[in-house]
Amino acid sequence: MLDPDFLLLDEPAAGLSNDEIERLASLIKAVCGRGTGVLLVEHHADLIFDICHQVTVLNLGRTLAAGTPAEIRVHKEVVSAYLGG
Repeated sequence: MLDPDFLLLDEPAAGLSNDEIERLASLIKAVCGRGTGVLLVEHHADLIFDICHQVTVLNLGRTLAAGTPAEIRVHKEVVSAYLGG
């Protein structure tokens, strides 16, 4: 129980300060570094782009885009719908 193979996190940054989000990012990176798989459901784009290797963006229950953070940052529909483009 203290050494899971996989961890699901649903909105862990909700309500956290910027300093707390930075600490959270470090903790998630450390967990991944030990070989634990992590699925992160999150709306905090900076956190996602900082720590995720692959990103899937959902809109109304359907996949809007999937790819690396760099690809998602410039995806036209994602920018328009979620990143304020």
